[in-house]
Amino acid sequence: VVHDAQPPPIVVDNESEWEVEEILATRTQKVGRGHRREVLVK
Repeated sequence: VVHDAQPPPIVVDNESEWEVEEILATRTQKVGRGHRREVLVK
């Protein structure tokens, strides 16, 4: 697990957003009866 510091979010219409250069990887994890998608971004 890498603990990189995240840049501050850009606030647009009172909502936080981050700029994503590229999606590096995705995975789906089972959580209870559902699923959760995790995304690694650059």
